[in-house]
Amino acid sequence: VLGVFGAGFAQGRDALLILLAGQLVNIATGSAGFVLIMAGRTGWDLLVIGVALALDLLLAILLCPRYGMTGAAVANAVTFAVSNAARLALVRKFVGIQPYDRNYARLVPPALVGGLTMLLVHLGAAGGYLVNLVLTGAAGAGVYGAAYLLLGVTPGERRVALSLLRRR
Repeated sequence: VLGVFGAGFAQGRDALLILLAGQLVNIATGSAGFVLIMAGRTGWDLLVIGVALALDLLLAILLCPRYGMTGAAVANAVTFAVSNAARLALVRKFVGIQPYDRNYARLVPPALVGGLTMLLVHLGAAGGYLVNLVLTGAAGAGVYGAAYLLLGVTPGERRVALSLLRRR
């Protein structure tokens, strides 16, 4: 992706990968912060935000002088992971729900198939960075979607989807 902006941006590859890992944690934990707010626990969410800010600053101060932008990326990714884990724990404590159960395992095969497809297309695609990026993204999304429909949809979700399709 960085190649789209020019060869000089390639040095940010490791930092971008670390930031993406942090965002993966952020996305995987969903909207636990919003659940806290809707449950009237805004003070707790504010506390998590404050601790996250302090943690991010501390880690950045410790890591950036030695590791540069990679250190900053690690600080950010760790902060995402810690703050989102705290929010999940608070949602469980105050609301009594845990969003993860064994049904989430059904998403692993489509993700693996989609990720492998993206890797293979990326390695085999000819053309410039932008062409490679579009082909990789489109192939990965298409294969993930198909694999999800075949492997990831629960029977209840399938019934609802078919019911909606019949209405049309």
